Amino acid sequence: MNQKLSEIILEMIKPYHKGNYKHIESLIAIAACSWNMTTVPQEEAKKMHEAMLNIYQDDIEQKQVLEALIVKFIEIKLEKYSEDNRFIVSYQLDTTCEPPHLNIGSVPFGDVRLQSSNNKLKVGRNDTCPCGSGKKYKKCCGK
Repeated sequence: MNQKLSEIILEMIKPYHKGNYKHIESLIAIAACSWNMTTVPQEEAKKMHEAMLNIYQDDIEQKQVLEALIVKFIEIKLEKYSEDNRFIVSYQLDTTCEPPHLNIGSVPFGDVRLQSSNNKLKVGRNDTCPCGSGKKYKKCCGK
């Protein structure tokens, strides 16, 4: 875990923005959520995955693009950083500089609040969404 998580995420998305930063924030959110899906229990990962895909309920083409990105980001995480158990809780992107600067807030997964009864991630409605979007849970995956 010597490398900063922000550097890892920026490296993961680099092939997809190719210097055009129009969609960089979306790519970061997808990469962060994909990263977290490899950290949480499988049932929670499945729910997160479904919630992400539901964003494009009626747009099959966009849904396929999103699915391909999720799969690719998960592959990268598992191939290169499988031992890294950090859970992304927030991020902030500054696009006023070149290249954009990314700050990521993370905690070791063991430090994330868990319900002891079934080991589920417990997120309050006003907490930052665990998918890494930077939004409140109630406005993101908690709909």
